[in-house]
Amino acid sequence: MELPLDDSVEQLEWKPRMGMEFDIETKAYDYNNEYCRRVGFNIRRQYRNMSKTHGCISTCLYVCSNEGVLRKKGNELVMAEEAGLSIRDTYSLMSTQVGGRESLRFTKLNQKNYLRSRRMSKLAYGEAGSLMRYFKEQTLKNPSFYHAIQFDNEEQITNIFWVDARMIIDYSQFGDVVSFDTTYKINKEHRPFAVFVGLNHHREVVIFGAALMYDETIESFEWLFQTFLEAMSNRVPQTIITDQDAAMAKAIPNVMPNTFHRLCKWHIMQNATKHVSRITTTVEIDSDMSTTSVKGKLAYFMDHIDEEADFLAAWEQMLDDYDVRCDVDDGENTIYMVCNDDGRGVVHVKKCRSNDHLSCSCRLFKISGILCRHALKVFREVLLGGKLPAQYILKRWTRDARSIYVHDMLARNTEANGKLEEADRYSMMMTGWRKLADMAAKYEDAYHCIIESQITLQAKLEAVIHAHLNRKVKETVTAHKTASV
Repeated sequence: MELPLDDSVEQLEWKPRMGMEFDIETKAYDYNNEYCRRVGFNIRRQYRNMSKTHGCISTCLYVCSNEGVLRKKGNELVMAEEAGLSIRDTYSLMSTQVGGRESLRFTKLNQKNYLRSRRMSKLAYGEAGSLMRYFKEQTLKNPSFYHAIQFDNEEQITNIFWVDARMIIDYSQFGDVVSFDTTYKINKEHRPFAVFVGLNHHREVVIFGAALMYDETIESFEWLFQTFLEAMSNRVPQTIITDQDAAMAKAIPNVMPNTFHRLCKWHIMQNATKHVSRITTTVEIDSDMSTTSVKGKLAYFMDHIDEEADFLAAWEQMLDDYDVRCDVDDGENTIYMVCNDDGRGVVHVKKCRSNDHLSCSCRLFKISGILCRHALKVFREVLLGGKLPAQYILKRWTRDARSIYVHDMLARNTEANGKLEEADRYSMMMTGWRKLADMAAKYEDAYHCIIESQITLQAKLEAVIHAHLNRKVKETVTAHKTASV
């Protein structure tokens, strides 16, 4: 009989029925395969038995094309996809390997569905799914947690950025200088892992934010920097330190035009060493120091010599040769020359007459925010100063560096981990109270003294807590008014 492929025929003509007969086995296979295709799946031959007497097919079995598909085949499909082969090329290659498409135990549709379901499963339980689940959990724990995701024109995830409450607090207190680094590529796609870091008042590394980036283009960096500033209530750092990336260098002034952009010394050293590694001759630096490696020479230049230092060294050498060393007054500034006991290592400390501001050529205060010993020498012995002016004591280096309330981008008070800090305070208090209890329990008079003090202390604590709650209410009302405006 003819195979009914026209959809206009009655349904009974394409549905298998008991008693149907076919001239040859291939027509039976085509008929059943067409029926299964219309229903929504494909079939394949499981086996065919030949009659030894007549030499023709006696029995055969058709099964779903997914029946018994080996895990190995699935792994081969995945490997082919990861190698960049298209579905058609993969299907053709695997068909050739088994001697033809009729011997392949799946169809193109099965292959497509398998790969699609695998991608969906990977998205749900892989890296992206894990990140989204982490973001959701962190937001529930602390509303100040912030994250942002950038999509491309095909709605695919490109760049991901996040900051937690501790990062927001640290940036508000120590975000004057930020180091931004994308040299870490830890995932198998080699996507850059970007991190914003800085130093706290103990010179410990603190993290201000992190991101997983799709690429290192100007557009990606601009989005990341803008998102970072939005998360930090648009507070711009004074200085940002990066590697020698051209796209990064163009993106920073577009987003942060008033921020100083400086290059990381470590990256400069790595690039310089790589490009001059063929030079192996010994180089004389001066009469007291020589180096036998290019890296040592470069390290000396990076640490001790730049254009300004070269000029000052030549100038100081001339002053020593002619014995004309003295302090200089240019009319607007008084310049003091400070040197070691042996007359070497001269630096210049400049005092501005208009505002008594001190600046040193060693630039320690500009770089680290800590006044150098040269300026302290001039301040103490020449200017006869007593207390150091407040302008030279940055709060970020004091014990009170964290003694401020920090608000997130929605003007809410930001707390890093209230439960953890509360547990620490509780543990410290219990240690002290246990000692008092051990002492007071031995004597009745001491016991009554503790009880009386406890009643008085409880009243004071209730007053302090009440005042704290009132202050929190006022801050919340003010924050809502500000957000509404």
